[in-house]
Amino acid sequence: SELLAMGAVILFFASAFFRAGFQFVLHNDQLGLVISTALPYVAVLMLCIWSPTKYLRFDFIILMLLILTFFWCTLVFHPNYLPFYQKENFGVWDHVLAPYRGIYAFLFIRLLKDPKKIMSAMRAAGYLMLLYYVWRVYNALRTGYWTGVGENGMAKMSYSVTFGYEVLPFASFFLYAALTDRKLIDIGMSALLIVMILIGGSRGPVLFLGICVVLYMMITIQNSRKKFLLIGSVLLASVLLALFYRNLLQAAITVANHFGFSSRFLVTMLEGTVTDDNNRGKIWAAAIQMIKDNPFGYGAMGSRHIIERYIYAGYPHNVILEILIDFGVLFGSMILIGLLVCGWRILFNPKYSGWRPLAVPFFSTTCSLMVSMTYWSVPYFWVSVAIIISGLQYSGNNSVLSTFIADLFKRRQKSR
Repeated sequence: SELLAMGAVILFFASAFFRAGFQFVLHNDQLGLVISTALPYVAVLMLCIWSPTKYLRFDFIILMLLILTFFWCTLVFHPNYLPFYQKENFGVWDHVLAPYRGIYAFLFIRLLKDPKKIMSAMRAAGYLMLLYYVWRVYNALRTGYWTGVGENGMAKMSYSVTFGYEVLPFASFFLYAALTDRKLIDIGMSALLIVMILIGGSRGPVLFLGICVVLYMMITIQNSRKKFLLIGSVLLASVLLALFYRNLLQAAITVANHFGFSSRFLVTMLEGTVTDDNNRGKIWAAAIQMIKDNPFGYGAMGSRHIIERYIYAGYPHNVILEILIDFGVLFGSMILIGLLVCGWRILFNPKYSGWRPLAVPFFSTTCSLMVSMTYWSVPYFWVSVAIIISGLQYSGNNSVLSTFIADLFKRRQKSR
C-alpha cells in the first residue's frame, strides 16, 4: 500500500508530464487533462478501499468543507463577487477547486507519514518533470515566445511569468539535497533545473533559490561546532561576490548567448533593473488601503474586485496582504503567526530534522508568495502546511495538540 501511496504522490506532482504525454499520444488536450488528473485520485480511492483507517484523510475533508463554507458565506454577504468567482482561468473552479489545483497537494503529502518516502516520491516526480520542462523550453525557443498573463489577459511574452515558479519547488528540492548530501545526481538535477529557470523564468525564482541556500546555511551554522569559521567563510564569499559579480554576470551572459539562450534575470542584474517592481507598488498600496478601509476582512478572494483594476489576475501578489484581506486583520494575523512559529520549529528544532529536506525547499519556495502568485492556487503553499502538520504530528508519534500542550507544560516547569 505504501508503494501505491508513493505512486499517487508521483502521479499528482508530475501530472503535467503525464498530461503532455497523453495529449501527444491521444491528440486530444482535454482527454489528456482528464486522464492525468484522474490517475492519482484512482490510486487514492484504491488506498481508501484497501485501508480506510490509514489513508482516509479526514483533515483534508474538513479543510475542503471549511473552504467551501468560506466561499459560500462570502458569496452570501458579497453577491457582487460572483463574476470574479466565475472568471475564466482565475475563478473559484479554475484557481481553487479543480482537482489538479494546489490545494489538493495537501492531501497527497498527508498520505504518507514517513518523510523519506515522500522525498523518494518527490525525487521521482522531479526526474519526470525535468523532461517536461526541457520540452517547454524547447517549444518556447522554437516558437520565439512564451504564453503568459499580461495586464489585459493572455499575451505572447519574451519570458514566462509562471514557468520559473513552476520549476522552483523541484529546483529547490534538488538544490538542498545537493548541498546536504553532495551527490552527483542531485548536483546535476539542481543545475539543470536552475538553468531552466534562467532561460524561461522571471527574476523572482532566483531570489527564492537564494533563500533556500540561506536556510541551509542557518541550519548548518546552528548545528556546527565551528560556527565562527562558517560565518567568516560566508562573509568572505559574500565580499568576493560583491566585488566580481559584474564580471561573473557578463561571463554567464556570454556563455548563454553562445548556446543561443538568453536570461532575463542575468540581463536585468547587469543593467541594474532587477529590483524594478513591475507595478507591484501600486498593487500593494491598493491592498493596504483595502485593509485600512475594512480590517475585518472581505472574505474568500476578497481582493479581486479591487485589484483587478491594476492587474488582470486580480490578486495582490503578496500572501500576507491577501490573507489579511480575506480573513481580516485578527484572524489573518493568527493564521500567519501560527504558520511562522510552527514552520520555524520544523526548520530549527532537532526533533523535526527528518522533515527538513522537505521543509527547507518548500518553505523557501512558499516565500515566493511574497511577490507573486496566490496561495489559493499554488501547490507549494499547501505542501508547506501539510509538512508542518505532519512534522508536528508524526515526530515522536504525538498529535499536534498533545505536542503543543507537552511543550507548553515543559516551558512552565522550566520557568518555575
